[in-house]
Amino acid sequence: MPRVYDPRQSTRFNVSLKDGTQCVLRLCCHTGGVHDTTSVKQGIQSAWCHLSPESRYYRFGYGVNQLTDRQLNYLADLDNKDRLAWCAFVQSDTASMGIGLARYVRCKDEPEVAEFAITVVDEYQH
Repeated sequence: MPRVYDPRQSTRFNVSLKDGTQCVLRLCCHTGGVHDTTSVKQGIQSAWCHLSPESRYYRFGYGVNQLTDRQLNYLADLDNKDRLAWCAFVQSDTASMGIGLARYVRCKDEPEVAEFAITVVDEYQH
C-alpha cells in the first residue's frame, strides 16, 4: 500500500536557507482536501514571473512563455494523496512571495510510482 501524507503531522515549517533567509514550507492543500485553488493559482502565476526562460525550460522540457488555464488547473489540482505539493515562501511585514514548489502526481496505472517536479525561482537558486 502506498504511503499517504498523515494529516496529524505538521503542515508548516519555518526554515533558514543557507544564506540565512527565513522561509516557510507548507503543504499547499489544506488537510481535509478542501483548499483555495484560486490562491494556489495566483501563487504559481506570481512565482512564474520570477523564472527565467531557462528555468521554465528545465521545468517543462520545452519553452513556455505563459501558463495556460489548463496548465494552471492541473498544477493546482491537489488532494494530498495522489497529487501533493509543498510550497516555499518568504514573508515580509506586508506580503509573502512564493519561491519554490515541490510536487508529485501518482501514476494511475502504477500507484506505487509518482512523477515529481521541483521548481525554485531564479533569485533563490544556488
